Amino acid sequence: MKTFKSKDCLGTAEGKVSIERFIRSQKELLALLDQAKHVDLNSSKVKITLPILRISLGDGLDFYLSHEERHMHQI
Repeated sequence: MKTFKSKDCLGTAEGKVSIERFIRSQKELLALLDQAKHVDLNSSKVKITLPILRISLGDGLDFYLSHEERHMHQI
């Protein structure tokens, strides 16, 4: 899925900053995933934006990684 033309900042100074921020967040994600190796991903729960719902840490990571993968396809 391509991004909207109005949101496509590749090739601009803003795009460079966005990519640097994205790379930094990916490094942070790798550190979190490394820490998650020592946690039961099914019994640990996380809150999401809907306050009444809590999902397993494993499901939350799966959702987030799928979202990040979509971003990679947009580049």
